[in-house]
Amino acid sequence: MTAVPVQLWWAGPESADESLLALLDPAEVSRYGGYRVASARRHYLTGRALLRVALGRHLGLDPAAVPLRTSCPGCGGPHGRPRLVLPDRADEALPEVSVSHSGARVVVALALGAPVGVDVQQVDERLDLAALIPSTLAPAEATALSRLGEAAGPAAFTRIWTRKEAVLKALGVGLARPLPQLEVSPPDQPAAVLRWPDVDVPPRVTLLDVDAGTDHRASLAVFADAVDLSSHDGAALLARQPRR
Repeated sequence: MTAVPVQLWWAGPESADESLLALLDPAEVSRYGGYRVASARRHYLTGRALLRVALGRHLGLDPAAVPLRTSCPGCGGPHGRPRLVLPDRADEALPEVSVSHSGARVVVALALGAPVGVDVQQVDERLDLAALIPSTLAPAEATALSRLGEAAGPAAFTRIWTRKEAVLKALGVGLARPLPQLEVSPPDQPAAVLRWPDVDVPPRVTLLDVDAGTDHRASLAVFADAVDLSSHDGAALLARQPRR
């Protein structure tokens, strides 16, 4: 059984400044400008710049020349999973990618030749779990959450959420599918998919919880039997990038 190499690149939202807009294509710059909240702009710029620099490093390309296409499978808008478009290298096992950001964390996942999804979320102690649970959790997940007690609720719910979103991002459907259709293991047990949503899916998945620090939860889903996972300093990688 051959493990799929997966790189996780981590940074904070302050790791990119506006000089790195020069790496983005016009559609990405337009989307950056569409965010009205400064923190959302920082998250987006850091994630997209880190994605381009990490891919450029892997492919031997200038980050600005990395050919990315982003389109939603539902509406065709520019907010779907980013994909590499390299027709002249179609015979290679090209990286599949996923990007996520929340709070003080930005993460980019590169998986060599297998669909990948990564999700990171800051734990919010103010979550209204009573309002969220009916639309997000399967009955067994809700039972497992209640068993852990009220104090553990927000962090445990966030763990379940990141597992689900990582899987759905790897599928390329995001939150377009009803979350209760996808059931994952209880938050105090090793990550696993117990029930798939009603879509055509690969026959195997590796689902992992990854360390994102005390106040965040993160999960990784890769459609492969095994994963060779490595974590890297994305902030340092961006700091070495020449400003243009």
